Amino acid sequence: MHDLSTDEKRRNFIADEIKKRLIGPGYTEDAFLCKEDASDEILDQKPTTYYTAGILYPKGDEAEDSALNDNETSITQNHGIIDDTQEDGCDDTLQGDSDDSNVSDGADKKSQDSSTDIRINERPNFRPSKIGAVLCLKKETAEIELCINYGIYHNINKDVKQKVKVKFGRCTTEQLNTAFKEYDVNASVQAELKKFGYETTRDLFEIDEQNKTISPKKIFSITENGKDKYLKPSIFPVSLRKKAAKLLISILKAPHKSKELKTITKKEFLAQIQAFDQIDEINNILGQVNKTSLANLFEFDAEDCVKTNLKRSQKIDLKDIDLDSALKVDDPVKDYLLPLLLQYDFYQREQIKRRIKIDLNDTTKKLDIPKDDHITIRWKVWTKSDKKYVRILVENRYSPKPERNEDGQKTTNREAYMHQTEMKVSAEGIVRYTDPHHSVIDKEYNLNEELYRDVPMYGKGINCAIEWEMNTESPTWVKTSYYPRQKAAEFAPKTKYDDVNEICKVYDLTIWSKLEKDRIINRVKKLPEYYQIWQQEQQKLVGKSCVLHDVLKTQKEFEQRISENIKYLEDNDRAFQCFLLANTAMFIQMRIARDPKFKKNRDYSLFYQNETIYNDGAWNYFATRPDKDEPEYRPFQLAFLVMNIKSTFENEDKYRNDCVDLIWFPTGGGKTEAYLALTALTIAERRTSPNINEDTRGVSVIMRYTLRLLTAQQFERASFLICALEYLRTALKTYRNLPQLDRDNENIPITIGMWIGRNQTPNKINVLKTDIKYKEYYKNEVTSSNPFPVSYCPWCGCKLTTIQSNRFLHGYQMDNGGVHCINNNCKFYNGLPIYYIDEQLYNNPPTLLFATVDKFAQIKNQITGQLFGAGTTRRKPDLIIQDELHLISGPLGSLVGMFETMVEELCTQRNSDGEIIRRPKIIASTATTRNTHSLIQQLYTREVKSFPVSGVRYDDNFFSYTLAEKKRLYIGVAPTGHSASELEINSIAAEITAKQKLFWKYLEGKGVNLNDKEAVVNAICSKKDNEEYELVSDLDNYWSLVLYYINLKSLGRTHSRISQEILSKAKAMCAYWPGYPSLDFIVKNFNLRTREFTSRIESSKIKEQLVEAESKTQFKVSGDYNMRVTSSMDIVQATNMISVGIDIDRWNVMFMVGQPLATGEYIQSSSRVGRHTHGLVINILNSLRMRELSYYENYVPFHQVFYKHVEPLSVTTFTKTTLEKMILNLYFCYMGAIKMRNTPNDIQQADIDAFKTLLKNRYNNITNKSILNALIDKKVDDVHTYMSNDTRKNIAFGNYNYGTNELSSLRDFSLMDSLRDVESNTYILLNPTI
Repeated sequence: MHDLSTDEKRRNFIADEIKKRLIGPGYTEDAFLCKEDASDEILDQKPTTYYTAGILYPKGDEAEDSALNDNETSITQNHGIIDDTQEDGCDDTLQGDSDDSNVSDGADKKSQDSSTDIRINERPNFRPSKIGAVLCLKKETAEIELCINYGIYHNINKDVKQKVKVKFGRCTTEQLNTAFKEYDVNASVQAELKKFGYETTRDLFEIDEQNKTISPKKIFSITENGKDKYLKPSIFPVSLRKKAAKLLISILKAPHKSKELKTITKKEFLAQIQAFDQIDEINNILGQVNKTSLANLFEFDAEDCVKTNLKRSQKIDLKDIDLDSALKVDDPVKDYLLPLLLQYDFYQREQIKRRIKIDLNDTTKKLDIPKDDHITIRWKVWTKSDKKYVRILVENRYSPKPERNEDGQKTTNREAYMHQTEMKVSAEGIVRYTDPHHSVIDKEYNLNEELYRDVPMYGKGINCAIEWEMNTESPTWVKTSYYPRQKAAEFAPKTKYDDVNEICKVYDLTIWSKLEKDRIINRVKKLPEYYQIWQQEQQKLVGKSCVLHDVLKTQKEFEQRISENIKYLEDNDRAFQCFLLANTAMFIQMRIARDPKFKKNRDYSLFYQNETIYNDGAWNYFATRPDKDEPEYRPFQLAFLVMNIKSTFENEDKYRNDCVDLIWFPTGGGKTEAYLALTALTIAERRTSPNINEDTRGVSVIMRYTLRLLTAQQFERASFLICALEYLRTALKTYRNLPQLDRDNENIPITIGMWIGRNQTPNKINVLKTDIKYKEYYKNEVTSSNPFPVSYCPWCGCKLTTIQSNRFLHGYQMDNGGVHCINNNCKFYNGLPIYYIDEQLYNNPPTLLFATVDKFAQIKNQITGQLFGAGTTRRKPDLIIQDELHLISGPLGSLVGMFETMVEELCTQRNSDGEIIRRPKIIASTATTRNTHSLIQQLYTREVKSFPVSGVRYDDNFFSYTLAEKKRLYIGVAPTGHSASELEINSIAAEITAKQKLFWKYLEGKGVNLNDKEAVVNAICSKKDNEEYELVSDLDNYWSLVLYYINLKSLGRTHSRISQEILSKAKAMCAYWPGYPSLDFIVKNFNLRTREFTSRIESSKIKEQLVEAESKTQFKVSGDYNMRVTSSMDIVQATNMISVGIDIDRWNVMFMVGQPLATGEYIQSSSRVGRHTHGLVINILNSLRMRELSYYENYVPFHQVFYKHVEPLSVTTFTKTTLEKMILNLYFCYMGAIKMRNTPNDIQQADIDAFKTLLKNRYNNITNKSILNALIDKKVDDVHTYMSNDTRKNIAFGNYNYGTNELSSLRDFSLMDSLRDVESNTYILLNPTI
């Protein structure tokens, strides 16, 4: 009995079941009687047909040798062994092992070479003959012990009666006897049995009723016409009821066509269908055609044909009727037992164990290994840095005589293969494995080495992974593994000090707080107080490390900074008032995002009439402290807000002008809320400006993202805050004694605007009337996808579309593009503070501008410049937020960095003399990055300030620390003897099969009778309404499988296989467990429940799929308790679109197909699963790719500290190539948007000079600045001359838009429509005269 009482145990169960079907043993353990560990399992096909990994092939396999020998050199070099042994004056290549390594196999050299005659007629794949490990020992260690386990599969066709025992499963003895009787009266069965020398079906088998097993007496074969003929399950007929059901289904699906009675008589058919009258689905059909029974529905003719007696006008609607499930007849003998018993071959596994001791100091000793054994042991020992390095290999040296198949080709006996090989090395004195390295250039590398110095690594694998004894400083063993497992470090986003965590209750920091100012300040002061205590502890851990002393300096700087900001908060009343307002807005935002009363995406019909909580009653609701689930900041979120108070209010603050604050926190830690809080503070500061001459309208904060899906999700979260701020702004007018978000006599709405690509949102309002997707939607096409970026009210949660009294109601205004809630009790019934059309944004610049980085290429004329306050009296933007900074790298980063010169200038406030008054504050966030200092310099020419500041160990930075419990389990697997595609297909099928078995064992553990469909439904589902049911969370958490691909090509290849090979393979795997009809719904039609999350999918569909992904699996249950899945995502195929910004509780199983090129992408994408409960990530690696093989061999040490292995990011901003690519966009932006010139003819020489100066001053610390200056002068002059041509000088900058003739005329320079346009445009000129 399996214990599946927790998510962790259910997760581990799935992982174990997948291993049984990829590596073994255990593939058929549910069908054939074997030991509990399946060490003597029975297979009814060749083991290499089942298992795609964990196989050692004979050494003489030429396909393996040629590939592996090349591999071995690389692998050896990868371990750094060659250089080490060369110091000792010996050659350490594996090819030389037979000459100068220790070899012991119980045979002479001649027998070793005899295996070269082996040939395997299979496609060339990775076919290793050896696996091993490299580890370190204390110098004085003299002896190690090897424990080698492996399995050999023997053909047992001569002993099937004694060894092959098939479990009854769900088949009863009564069903078995009944079936045998039916077979024995069948003439064709009798004739076939006599050919094989048997009288009855029962004579074929040995039945053990006590142990509920049945065995074939032999392999049933005869020679007929010179060929072997086998007894097949197909000769045994299906039951009469099953025949009747099959015929009935075919008739009902085509009711006006005649069907021939081939396998059943009229009398038998009518007798059998009487029982079907009681089935709900059949009653439904009979009701449609006014019949009382099936017998009254049919007519027969003299030619033994049957059809319905319906008129041509009468139809049968089967749309919501699952006839296959309703009429399924359970026949376990025919469907389950006979296919297992009547096989051509049977193989049994033999478990082989060997214990071998090796004297490391005696190179002449021969090991005692039997001559007929499969294995050779090779080892090499060398010493360096007071450590003894040992490399040990176990090799399959088996050399059977080649056999020949039917075509005369040579094959290898199955006994030549070693399966599930494991080598365990035990020794006293196992010490950490190290690759000594120190970089004088990369200080960040040296810092990481220090931070992770307490994470041990005890070796590396060769052609496999390795694992070791965990939770000890002195492990006693290291072993090889084909299925390595490692749990990722889990971070708690809080401090270890309860007093600090206690001050994070947001209510105490709001305008409704019962605390006085001095008490609030004193509470906030606990942040630096306890940080100082923690920092003193850090000093004790440093020792003599120089790089860690730099960490201490950074910690001290942070402590001083946050203390100064608290002092500023204490002394500045306006800052304190804005602090309270920002926290109040965040408090409301957290409530409406999490409170069930504000649950999102609800239909209008679910809202009560006259409900005041969403409007007039909201103030009292929010002002009252909640009894439970009280909103809290995470300590780092509060600290980030506090440390940026002064730089938000003071124009001259160095952290505003000279620095970029980078939030560097693990995925899922709450970075978004951190910068949303600062957004609220920034807006509050702007709206309360004491300068009465300052126009505070317009854009205050710019949030930029790189991915479309990320933008859509984060826009929803940000819109919660904007609605909270706008509600607060209007509500405060009634409470004049409290801080205000409007100055006297002002009434300026706080709004949010989405500024992204034209494929996602319209450029003009008129598009709503002309674009087909919007026109169809306005025509009450409720079944079409919602094309609008907002689908529900961010405030009350009401869907913006509904059907009321057969009327289609929606909240999207065609005339002006406005959006309003359709809930008439909502605060925003008359209009939401949301803009999504470019024209709206230009006419009414939003307070918060939400954009993708590539959209900024559109800043090239007066209209776009005015969006940022250019040419107006409005104050320029105050804050720029760049989320997911690690994605701004490579070509995109180079272009963004160059264009950032214009963006910052556009957002810089200057006086009439051109002197800087105010520069924008810039913050960024990421979970994975390296080389950040250089990256920030290239992008923003500012110094980076990472937050939280690192601790002197990776596991504690004061604001977070690692937990003992780790929720996300990583497992690696790589194919041997099979292609990576085969492994992928088998893995997906194995996961689906494992899921079905999970249901089986889960229900069995709860004592549910799986033959009782009603009991099954009640145990795993909760009822929603009439026939709608929802899967319980215990099982729903592991329903969806996310397949992550590194490119669309791989995704597409697999997509075409889901309905074919994968479906077929899953059904084949399910044949080895008693397929209870009550659980058929799991595998049935899973191939139709596949969704794709890639750039190929329209935004509107992505949005709907996200809603579906977040919803539990839905079922319809018939009156006979047949379950049919109506809404679910069984398989999610995705690329890096989901790598950031996605948080779906139900996604807890992911297969990574291939290894992403960047470790940062790998961490981000795999972190999509297991965010709220125990998750599973399986890496399907390709052994023929050296990089992926290296990951596999180092799987455990890599995943222990994979944040350490994030690659450095780089951009090349001011280069000749980048400047040539960007110069026209820079020119348009500066002249059209910043200087507000309408055409090139309006440009003055002073503008040209200023443009050059701006570009030259952007980077003052680069080498060869004179060369760059000359290049800038030339490129600016060239582009200005080009644009001043008579054909272009009078064309307005705004006319160069997508698809216009003006744009296509710029053939000599590239004017990018998007910053993602890395490749140059190609223009085709049509000559109408030809």
